[in-house]
Amino acid sequence: MSDQEKFEAFVSAVGKLPPTSGVTFHGGNETVDPGTLVGVLATSRSILVATENLRSTTLIVVLGRTGRELSALSGHPDEREVVFLPGTTFGRVIEGEAPGGLRIVILEELGEHIEPGGHGTPRDLLESVVAHVARERTLPPVVVHSPGKFVGPLPLLGSAAASGGAPTSDGPVAPIGDV
Repeated sequence: MSDQEKFEAFVSAVGKLPPTSGVTFHGGNETVDPGTLVGVLATSRSILVATENLRSTTLIVVLGRTGRELSALSGHPDEREVVFLPGTTFGRVIEGEAPGGLRIVILEELGEHIEPGGHGTPRDLLESVVAHVARERTLPPVVVHSPGKFVGPLPLLGSAAASGGAPTSDGPVAPIGDV
């Protein structure tokens, strides 16, 4: 079986899992642009896992609705992994910084099947994430089972703005659970 066939089999199998919504995280050290996934995006429900104990320079906060929860299937359930499949589109909500210089970029999943609206503003959400990062800094380090799995460039192609636009920093953010 070729690598492409293995990838397609993985995407097909994971695509059969029920979608899950919520806030997940991915670490990075580069510019983050909105767009559509051309690969699988691994995220974690843990900031420490996603940033390899806050070693990355950027925390990408994903407001997702169609992620697939892999914890029950994983050899490392403590990673609390949620993946997003190719074709998922993200728009930028807001960007900011936590004390200590950690850049925060909040992306929201876009799509025809996703209802806009909700409660709170992007600024409120950013403040909540900054507070969450401060709490995470007080916790002991986590074991990094798979270095680089949750840190790195997003496998994106194109811009969300080209396919209908991204939420602005002035409008409400759709509810998806607590940060």
